[in-house]
Amino acid sequence: MPNVIITEPEVEPLSLVEAKAHLVVEHDEDDSLIASYVKAARRACEMMQWRSYITQTREERLDRFGHGVCIGLPYGPVQSITSIKYTDTAGVEQTLSADNYSLDSATGRVVLGYGLSWPITREIPNAVKIR
Repeated sequence: MPNVIITEPEVEPLSLVEAKAHLVVEHDEDDSLIASYVKAARRACEMMQWRSYITQTREERLDRFGHGVCIGLPYGPVQSITSIKYTDTAGVEQTLSADNYSLDSATGRVVLGYGLSWPITREIPNAVKIR
């Protein structure tokens, strides 16, 4: 299922100054090109390792909630969950109350509250969106 970047990081792990020093570039004509290479390199490395290097907002999209009590989230470490939205069987988008789940930040999992069950979703692609 797709994992989408909602808000890009405010900075890159390697600054333009550091990249230019490494490349031994002293002019400014290629600054935007070099900055785009740094961003592309970060994204490629994050995709290969399924890890986020810099704080960003991501959304994990699933076709349905799982059968267990936990949902693992890629691209950790996960700092917080903004919302869990789902499309119910009537086709209406609902927001799952934060009282019904918690974040296990050590493992990057959403954990369902004790004695609760995940809502039933409409059978459509991306019915669940965890931001």
